[in-house]
Amino acid sequence: MIQIQKINMKLYIPLALTLLAISSPSHADEKVVDILPPVTHTNTAEAQDMGDATHPTIRLTPDKSELVKLNESATSIIIGNPLHINVIADSAKLLVIIPRSPGATHFTVLGKNGQILMQRHVIVASPKKDYLRIKRTCAGDADDCQDTSVFYCPDMCHEIGLGNQEAASQDNTSTGGSNAASSNNSVSSPDTETE
Repeated sequence: MIQIQKINMKLYIPLALTLLAISSPSHADEKVVDILPPVTHTNTAEAQDMGDATHPTIRLTPDKSELVKLNESATSIIIGNPLHINVIADSAKLLVIIPRSPGATHFTVLGKNGQILMQRHVIVASPKKDYLRIKRTCAGDADDCQDTSVFYCPDMCHEIGLGNQEAASQDNTSTGGSNAASSNNSVSSPDTETE
């Protein structure tokens, strides 16, 4: 029996060396250069298409929850990033959106047959002043020109709509009521009490 084991060892050593030589190519010590950028949360968040939203964006502050009524009974709730919000079903037709931390995410509500009942974008405001107001001067009287835009930028920027009266009063106070055509844009931090 001892001789058989010695013979088997003689067969295994060359076989193991052959496999080792095949599995490690000669260029194995070279450093591999990866030309693709690393995938991070910010890279993927910018690529999200919010065009699939079925309802308007929900804007929350850390101390404010939101009740959402559904037309049909929900069976599943999918949250994009649970670090920012919790969604609790109070009943099959009533959801409670609870803010957790500042940022932006979305949630999807599915019905009994898997159909999408609701997809909504949610922005949770921060106690910091992460709002940015951009004032544009419009060339001519373009109908699609928006003089004032406000963006909330906790992790990436999200446009916050201003009411027409507020936007008009902001424009009149900042430009003296004139709509001069120019290519200058100005950026400022808005008064966040009304946001």
